[in-house]
Amino acid sequence: QIAQLVLLSSPESLLSNDDEGELAEFSYRMIAGVSWYGPVNFEDVSLFNHDDRPNFRDRFGPRILYKDSTNEDKTRLYKEMGSINYLCKDSPPMLIIHGDKDTTIPVKHAYCIEQKAKELDANVEIMFVKNAGHNWRPVDDGAMEPPLNEIIEKTVSFLKSHL
Repeated sequence: QIAQLVLLSSPESLLSNDDEGELAEFSYRMIAGVSWYGPVNFEDVSLFNHDDRPNFRDRFGPRILYKDSTNEDKTRLYKEMGSINYLCKDSPPMLIIHGDKDTTIPVKHAYCIEQKAKELDANVEIMFVKNAGHNWRPVDDGAMEPPLNEIIEKTVSFLKSHL
């Protein structure tokens, strides 16, 4: 998720509120990025509900919100954390690789950004890994397809192709 945010947000947005921020003296331009199983949208909490069960509890809120956050804070912070809100037609190319059985960050996130990329005609490529949970753990005693070495090869070749 951090890789997505850095790739899709402008360098200026990462500076602190003053001109003396730690990043103020550096300039950079992102040319491409890869995200392995990262969340894209915190505003739509249902994307985290991997099995669509009723009474699903938002387990990421405590990691993002402050102890005394208001509903306005929650809306602002969830929007700020969602890389989907920064995606545009001119965004650098991005490859998202996601396990189809990930229950930590469900594959719904990959489908969500894939749809948004199509709407915007943004350069986003999605690779789904069969029988893979979070951190490329095989699920249901099935072999991951493609296997980890091919995921790594795809990651490297994608980045090299944009140098």
